[in-house]
Amino acid sequence: MNMNNLPNDKHLGSAQQNWNIVKDYAPAGQPLFASRKEAFYNAILAEDAAYKPSPKDFVTVDMKGADDKRDDYMTAVRTILLGYTYLPEDNPLKRKGMEMYQVFKDFKFTTGDSYTGQSVKMDNMMQVFEQHQAKLESLGVWSLIQSAMEYNEQVKAYFATRIENLADRVVGQMRDARAALDSAYQALCEVIDAMLVLAPSEELSTIERRMNALVDYYKQYYIRNSSSSGSGGSSSQQGGSSSEQGGSSSEQGGSSSEQGGSSSEQGGEGTGEGGEQGGTTENGGDNNPPSGGGGFPGSDEVDQSQQNGGTSEGGGGEEGGSNIPPSGGGGFGG
Repeated sequence: MNMNNLPNDKHLGSAQQNWNIVKDYAPAGQPLFASRKEAFYNAILAEDAAYKPSPKDFVTVDMKGADDKRDDYMTAVRTILLGYTYLPEDNPLKRKGMEMYQVFKDFKFTTGDSYTGQSVKMDNMMQVFEQHQAKLESLGVWSLIQSAMEYNEQVKAYFATRIENLADRVVGQMRDARAALDSAYQALCEVIDAMLVLAPSEELSTIERRMNALVDYYKQYYIRNSSSSGSGGSSSQQGGSSSEQGGSSSEQGGSSSEQGGSSSEQGGEGTGEGGEQGGTTENGGDNNPPSGGGGFPGSDEVDQSQQNGGTSEGGGGEEGGSNIPPSGGGGFGG
């Protein structure tokens, strides 16, 4: 089963639910199973650590606030200085206003510059303004310039913090953690398949049945393949291919007319619970997809739905065949 289409929370949640199924099974004389079960658990911990439901850095909010205020002050200074240029020629403030307004023109100042671009321009403009402090005080804008520069320093500090926060992030950490968890899950399924043949037991069969029911649950409600038949409407998605089921797709219930409705009524096109639960990343870190009103189906619950031939949540577990991938294929990333 391909779990690559699952968002991060569902991907991690499915692994945690599978762990709940196998964690208490510890057969004697099976060191390979024990080691792969431990590797699966460690991979879950690694993905859990990498999973960040909200990567937003709120220092950007503070930086934007400081930038808006320095823009307001600089706009006020420029507007006041521009006003002096309209005075009569014999007014001594006209020349002073023209000289100081020219600084804005020389540096091509605009509040639409990037954070760092505007910061650099303001620092260099301040060097000019400091040489004409008395003139700017007589024009009544010196205190406004000082306030603008205070917020300019805040913007620079916030920007530096932002860069530090970005540097602390590990690029591709979640992607690598998902791939490692997929591999660990597949390896665990392979050893379970082998044990079912070489050392079968009722307890192991129960584990297989519950893991299959969980796979069916995800197929029905969360897996969305990119192909046109991958939305849950094809006979292979609804219970296996014709060769696997021992008959044609119509004999296995792949026909929408024999199923009593279209594929959208099967839950594959996003109607019913499958459409409402959809499985997006916007649930903010809820690692447990809902079953009906809340949470994953528990191990006993999915087991019962499997034995009953598949409820509206289980999606037909008995007919679907073994969903634990065979040796050499399948798994989360199969």
